[in-house]
Amino acid sequence: MTSRGTAPGPIEWQGAFLAYHSLALVNRELALALRRRGALIRPRHLGSCEFTPQSGEHLADLFNAAGDEGPADLVIRHAWPPDFSAPNAPRMVMIQPWEYGSLPAAWLAPMRHAVDRIWVPSTWVRDGYVESGVPAESVKVVPNGVNTARYRPGQHRAEIPEAPGFRFLFVGGTIARKGIDILIKAFLAAFTSADDVTLVIKDFGAQSFYKGQDAAGLIAQAQQVPNAPRIVHITRDLSEEEMIGLYAACDCLVHPYRGEGYGL
Repeated sequence: MTSRGTAPGPIEWQGAFLAYHSLALVNRELALALRRRGALIRPRHLGSCEFTPQSGEHLADLFNAAGDEGPADLVIRHAWPPDFSAPNAPRMVMIQPWEYGSLPAAWLAPMRHAVDRIWVPSTWVRDGYVESGVPAESVKVVPNGVNTARYRPGQHRAEIPEAPGFRFLFVGGTIARKGIDILIKAFLAAFTSADDVTLVIKDFGAQSFYKGQDAAGLIAQAQQVPNAPRIVHITRDLSEEEMIGLYAACDCLVHPYRGEGYGL
């Protein structure tokens, strides 16, 4: 977006920051990474606040250092649903994963003419954009990274007394696209109550993104199957520290997704 060696101007980052879902996590981590490289990031939180910037030292620094002096040189927008309105800056980057292959027809014109660059997390998503008619030079792969300083072996393990034994962990919305039905069917076929295993399901978005689509009923039915192995269904929001502890406490992460733009 700028020539090599040219210091970028202020960047306004529009999207959720103060929330527990995956879009907010990506916004926080990418914005913090760019700030560490010297970029002037102005976070503009969109949506309801589930915690405050003071919840984390680095996040507080990001918001405190933002400032409002002068116009932004660039807007980076990452939210759902996508917002194609004109930005308050001369250029705009849109981060937009898409799991279903071909793009919605209504997206094509604004993707071609209103957005300067589109960042996607994988080559699979990029190929879907290009095959749908978005110019290849406009679509760049910016993978979602891993904060290995925090998500690593040896972290404090969450206490899950109702989930003893070997723990399988599913993280995500319990919707058909993410394959929760496949996972439950396979788990019930592979194990019984005689096996010292637990499937831990960390649900997301049942009251927001995926309202009316979640598999709470299917999970409850599976828990009641005679001689079924243990299934623990976590529906409450967890802080990032709690999520780190949950990952650390489990033995095997399972991804039965049929299609996924993120995989977080």
